[in-house]
Amino acid sequence: MNLQLCNVSFSYNHKKVFSDLSVDFSDGKLIAVGGNNGSGKSTLLKLIAGILEPACGQIFIDDREYKQLGRRNLAQKISYVPQFIETAFDLQVIDFLTMTAERRQPFSKKELFEKAYTALERVGIEDFAQRNINELSGGERQKVLIANALSQNAPLMLLDEPVSHLDWSSQIEIFKLLREIVTDENCKIIVIAHDINLIAMYCSHVLLMKNGEVVTYGKTSEILEPQVIQNVFDLKVRNVDNYFMPIA
Repeated sequence: MNLQLCNVSFSYNHKKVFSDLSVDFSDGKLIAVGGNNGSGKSTLLKLIAGILEPACGQIFIDDREYKQLGRRNLAQKISYVPQFIETAFDLQVIDFLTMTAERRQPFSKKELFEKAYTALERVGIEDFAQRNINELSGGERQKVLIANALSQNAPLMLLDEPVSHLDWSSQIEIFKLLREIVTDENCKIIVIAHDINLIAMYCSHVLLMKNGEVVTYGKTSEILEPQVIQNVFDLKVRNVDNYFMPIA
């Protein structure tokens, strides 16, 4: 999938977030977006997802301006995974997946259940199908959200900090899963992440942002260097056997 943002500007309540931001995500399969809090990462994903609209500029998906696609067509091309999900009532995992997919895809009930179970199996949580979503742990919920996105069969998946509240082993498990998905499902994933070492280990490309501007974008192996990390995060680090360590 080709994805380009061209001269995009956006403001919240007259406070500028982006001004003439341009980036081409066409290269890369598992793409990380990094930067300090307030750099515009989540806003960027919401603009790509169509949740927010730019004040000016254009977003192109497979060489078509996304406003021309319409809501339903956009939902078929992009799935969005938020940081959290809260349901005000008890809901089984399988019902959550089918209800969400039903709003986006014109499938029969049988097709919706088949796609939902297939997605749960792909993520390795088919045993969760009859469980109450409100009773799952943080890591389990994230897997459900990823399965939900997979069930949409969209070629682009956007994830907003999927591991920010998970323990270390769960973070690694999620990133391993994302790397497997882009390899096996022939899709593109853009994920907001804070851990530079997780990005270095699992992501093919990385976009680094600061104060609403793109600092750099490219292959992770070429981009992540101590000086670049210092410029973006105001933190001195050193590279020890491909692991970035803060300098005391």
